[in-house]
Amino acid sequence: AGPTDATESGAQTAPDGPGAGDSTTSGGDDGAPSVASRVDRRLFVYPILVVLAFFVARGVATKGVDTFVPVFITDVYGYSLTGFGVHLGPASLASFYFSALLGATAVVQLVAGVLTDRYDHRAVIVGFFSLAGVGLWVLSTVRLSPVALLAVLFVVGAGIWGSNPARDALI
Repeated sequence: AGPTDATESGAQTAPDGPGAGDSTTSGGDDGAPSVASRVDRRLFVYPILVVLAFFVARGVATKGVDTFVPVFITDVYGYSLTGFGVHLGPASLASFYFSALLGATAVVQLVAGVLTDRYDHRAVIVGFFSLAGVGLWVLSTVRLSPVALLAVLFVVGAGIWGSNPARDALI
């Protein structure tokens, strides 16, 4: 008499339940390790740590500039402007400088998008962060004229927010 079901004939039936018997998620029936346990974890852990460090550094830089640059400009520089019968005090002028910084980022992101398309995304991010670092260093160590302050804030904004297209391309 011949076999009456598939298991007696040597064919295997699929186990019940999601992922049951999947050799990529658990060890096979022969006790061999799964594919996931054979892969070197460093291939995944180190890149994730680099991405985490990038977002933490970018978050600190962005929120620090958002929070402290207007106060820094008011307290350290204290520039005011009077013209055409209008007086802008230090706080108002600091708000203007910060608005110019944010406005510059909109223009720079268009240029950064072109750079991201032409060059390696990681190199673009490093370049813009280097630019931001130089701008922040100059801002914190050099006494600047009102026009030079505006130029340095443009550089800082370009450096910090110019990396957005490259960051988005990597994600």
